[in-house]
Amino acid sequence: MLSPNTTYRAYLILQLVNRAFGLDVVPSEASIEIGNYKMNRTIHLDKNRRHGNGEEDNMIHPRGDKWLEVELGEFHSNGRKEEEVVNIWFRETNGVHLKGGIVVEGIELRPKT
Repeated sequence: MLSPNTTYRAYLILQLVNRAFGLDVVPSEASIEIGNYKMNRTIHLDKNRRHGNGEEDNMIHPRGDKWLEVELGEFHSNGRKEEEVVNIWFRETNGVHLKGGIVVEGIELRPKT
């Protein structure tokens, strides 16, 4: 259950093993849908990618524990009383390269501060 009239950010919580491969070849895509709202975002899973190109939110960051996180996007929960389904996707569909070495813990939702 989400609080009404609150803006949330969705984060993918993950680890990349030392022998991860193929994750930096083609960017991945994130999508969030709730009601009539839909947003798409490009995500970069290369932990060696340099910051400073205006895409810091689209890249992985350390959390302070053994996990990494990447922001998938944000959405606003409205004040309606009925339940709304939030659909969140993370995928890469434009490449044909093999990928390996990603461990996904899950998706975490946090109120935007």
